[in-house]
Amino acid sequence: MRHFLRCLLPLIAVASFNLPAAAAPQILLAAASGNTIPMRCDTRHCEAEIGTICLQPYRSDPARGTPYTLLDPKSLEVVAEGPRGQQVPIPLARGLRIVAARGHTAVRVTIARANLARGGLGRPALRLTGNVIFTPRPVDGDTEPQSDADTALARTTLRTVAAKAFSRQADRSHATGVILRAVNLLPRDRPPTRTEQAMAEAHLLNARLPHIARGLVQEAVDHCQGLGTTFIDQEPLFSYRGCLAVNHDTMLEEVFMDYRALLKNAPRG
Repeated sequence: MRHFLRCLLPLIAVASFNLPAAAAPQILLAAASGNTIPMRCDTRHCEAEIGTICLQPYRSDPARGTPYTLLDPKSLEVVAEGPRGQQVPIPLARGLRIVAARGHTAVRVTIARANLARGGLGRPALRLTGNVIFTPRPVDGDTEPQSDADTALARTTLRTVAAKAFSRQADRSHATGVILRAVNLLPRDRPPTRTEQAMAEAHLLNARLPHIARGLVQEAVDHCQGLGTTFIDQEPLFSYRGCLAVNHDTMLEEVFMDYRALLKNAPRG
């Protein structure tokens, strides 16, 4: 029951902050600043999810698939491994796509695999070089678009308050990073093979973490044990990847709730 209630938290948060559909959704902040995130590739695309929190709880959550863009293009890089093992940057202009994956708790970044084939590249990864902020792409007809003042506030006060929340919730921040890395190791459209699941579990169980963060990761492992052989896209709790993602999102939601509490006392200038 405790796990079930925890998994409802993100849904409760979504319902609490809904605005009219025509208003632009929230600006998001990456939860993994300074990290490198490996991408998983199929025959056409390479992708990875980045954990995020919402900076604007007074706006609506993004619907799944809502397109986003980088507020600062230099804050995120795509790199790949060259023929001699060297790290090669891939220009972001070459087909980068960012969409909301699950409300305000994750975005999915995708590139075309053809970008790698042209240079004989492999093992692509996302490199977060700063506090990455994602803004929703403008849509014609927005009754309340994101303004210059909104993005300026996100760059300054809101980002500062979020950094404090991540610092106060360091154990959950560490745990969510490890869990999402395991999520990114697993396929999104089918059950994992035994090898794929073993790799994800090894990452979860062998990560070097402080004691409390390790306990949070172990709790997610125990929660999702036995789900590797099933896959139901519409019911994420019935797939191993989806179950880990729900645990990630629920932990990150607790960081977001702390951010909301801190935001009440933050200056708005």
